[in-house]
Amino acid sequence: MACNLTAVAVTLEEITSENREAVLALNVAPGQEEFVSSVRDSLAEAAEYPHARPWYRAVYASGEPAGPVGFVMVSWNAEPQPPEIIGPWFLWRLLIDERYQGRGYGAAVVRHVAELVAAEGATELLTSYAPGDGGPAGFYQRLGFVPTGELDDSGEVVVRLGLPMAHLWPASADATSREGRAGGTGDPARRQMAPAGLLASSRFPGPAFRRRSAATGPARCTAGPAGCTGTL
Repeated sequence: MACNLTAVAVTLEEITSENREAVLALNVAPGQEEFVSSVRDSLAEAAEYPHARPWYRAVYASGEPAGPVGFVMVSWNAEPQPPEIIGPWFLWRLLIDERYQGRGYGAAVVRHVAELVAAEGATELLTSYAPGDGGPAGFYQRLGFVPTGELDDSGEVVVRLGLPMAHLWPASADATSREGRAGGTGDPARRQMAPAGLLASSRFPGPAFRRRSAATGPARCTAGPAGCTGTL
């Protein structure tokens, strides 16, 4: 059963020379490193797997003016090549800095990404996670993800969120993007309209809570869902 969520506004912004160092400095909490790759490693994976169509952004929160609070990366409408590339729409990396965990930002990012890919015609959003104590299984379950019954090549559990998923969260006027949400080709090279962490990590495509080895989007997107008690 999905938990009740309160609106939390986050924006997804391009990584530039001005914010790159702050994004690279984001870190998960002690003990989470076994589940989550760093931002630096994530960007290296994106360069290594261009055929996975990586789309990544820095996560900012309206209540945190000091700088980015996280990082998200999506495999955007990629040609599935299991078990290496799971897709076409895959939450590859989701990392929320240890200073900002527990405030609902991770859930807000997942909701926003789900809305973006649904607008592109996706019927499901996939991700995976490493099972174990301290992992993100409960987080994804509360957001409505269910196991597909499959494992990826590193033994991570593959889960899916059926789209559209509007019934899981209250509608939010904040869930908009500066460039608009309609139209486009779905090609990250041609559009600025899809997404760009919490913990999802998998050796390949997955969010911040995957083992160190889970999109195309607007230059700046605003999303609003929120926080589940006890989640990031």
